[in-house]
Amino acid sequence: MQLSRRALFFLATLTLFGFSAVGLIIVLVFQGRSIEDLFTGQFSYTLQVLYGCAFGLGNALISISIIQRPVFSEVRTFFSRLFTALDVSFLDIFYLSLAAGVGEELLFRGGVQYYLGIWITAFVFILLHGYLDPRRGSWMLLGVYMIVMSAGLGYLYEYCGLISAMVAHGFYDLIVISHYRRLGNDLN
Repeated sequence: MQLSRRALFFLATLTLFGFSAVGLIIVLVFQGRSIEDLFTGQFSYTLQVLYGCAFGLGNALISISIIQRPVFSEVRTFFSRLFTALDVSFLDIFYLSLAAGVGEELLFRGGVQYYLGIWITAFVFILLHGYLDPRRGSWMLLGVYMIVMSAGLGYLYEYCGLISAMVAHGFYDLIVISHYRRLGNDLN
């Protein structure tokens, strides 16, 4: 199935608003926590943003280093061609990253992690992203790293706050998708 630009932005918007709504419902109704409790972490919002930026940047650099290895050429080519074919601009990438960072973290860290714990939530999160396909060795290998990184987001949420996990996820996506887009331009 070929993903269209319109479908990509529909999915991003669904993630931003739909996942956020489901996450908030889980937190407010089933966990009985307040929105203030959800967003108040161990640190001030400013420190949460700084820790999130540091985590996102560090993991983006590690991911970029990993995907440069020859074993990951299939993954690298897939995403590079995808983002080039969709002709995404930096503003588009910013929106996609924001949507994933906010929506997915509200649902998975704020809502699901409460019930499943950090590591099972990380596994489910990466499984749903399609990296854990046993028929695709390089995707599976990258998926193992992604589980560890996703668990890192879980710990970031637990020890710093949800804002830090959202910022880390969004900043990671912004850097990595921009990298794939640049690689795609180099292929042409």
